[in-house]
Amino acid sequence: MTTTDVEKRANREGLADANFELQETLRLDIVPQFLRDVTEVVGTPHWRRQTLSLNFNTTERNYDLPANWGRFVELRLKLSSGGMAGDPMTYIGEHPDKIIDCENDTTATCPTGYYVVQGSESGLWAVRLAAPSDAAYTARGVYYWRIPFDPDDPADIDLNLYMPADLQYGLVHGLRMRILEDKLGMEDSRYIRSEKAYNRLVESLYFEPEAAPAGSRAIHVR
Repeated sequence: MTTTDVEKRANREGLADANFELQETLRLDIVPQFLRDVTEVVGTPHWRRQTLSLNFNTTERNYDLPANWGRFVELRLKLSSGGMAGDPMTYIGEHPDKIIDCENDTTATCPTGYYVVQGSESGLWAVRLAAPSDAAYTARGVYYWRIPFDPDDPADIDLNLYMPADLQYGLVHGLRMRILEDKLGMEDSRYIRSEKAYNRLVESLYFEPEAAPAGSRAIHVR
């Protein structure tokens, strides 16, 4: 489905008028809440995982990340011999003192640390190396995506790029709940049915090993 498909299915009775922000409610409210609810049941699922490659050089410290980048799981240097470095690069995190030290560091070295800053384009993020690089390196990364949403761009988004098709109806139930709550109230039978359908879908993932990462709370039944 696309985001437009979700909006049409959720608003099949036409209850959401022009005063109800269908698109913004879906993208800024329903999608993040659905992902939080899934994570509560199974941890972060495999279908949120993406990979990337970054080419470091001796002239730049900032490297733009993909538009759908959400947060890193790991970033690791590739060795010249073809393998990967023994230890992942260290995320400096939100330590102001360490970031200030990094900003003042002009000594070139093999990249071992990084933090995240705003990218060269509005709404994008970038990796910033903790110190200048002393040579050209390639880094491989694993990250969890976010669905990129520009409030000024109403372009349709293909949800098949982000989550399994059989889970996308959770967004329909979630958006429909919000519409029914706004227009009819939570006591309405249609709201109650949508809420039950939403909860059934999310809770069913507890028994789906493919939906859960290793070490999560999901029960593996084979």
